[in-house]
Amino acid sequence: GSAVPSIDAQVILNQIGRVVRDFPNKILVEGYTDSNSINSMVFPSNWELSAARASAVVRLFQVSGVQPERLAAIGYGAHHPIASNDSEAGRLQNRRVVIVIVAHMAKQPNQEDSVLSFDLLKQSLINSPAQVF
Repeated sequence: GSAVPSIDAQVILNQIGRVVRDFPNKILVEGYTDSNSINSMVFPSNWELSAARASAVVRLFQVSGVQPERLAAIGYGAHHPIASNDSEAGRLQNRRVVIVIVAHMAKQPNQEDSVLSFDLLKQSLINSPAQVF
């Protein structure tokens, strides 16, 4: 029931933020929960929890220097599981955030520049010391 990234996750997310801040791509952060219902003063439902998880990552990226107009936080609640919620291992996989880096499609006369920009970003992330892939 927490929306606070672990210290290990914060380190990796800050490294990702430093890599992506110099590129123009939009970044969507999607938050998810397991199917266990939550009803607390802070999070009345899984919708709020998933949105708070995504927002926490967006905030870390902003602190890392990513322009806020490039960022969006989306909460999906428990409605898109990637594993069965019948086991603790499956529920753990479903409590996650997904970072979507959108191919840059700005108003440029040459779309190849957009593809090159995205390829450079992808290569930077792959070569990142965070080794997130």
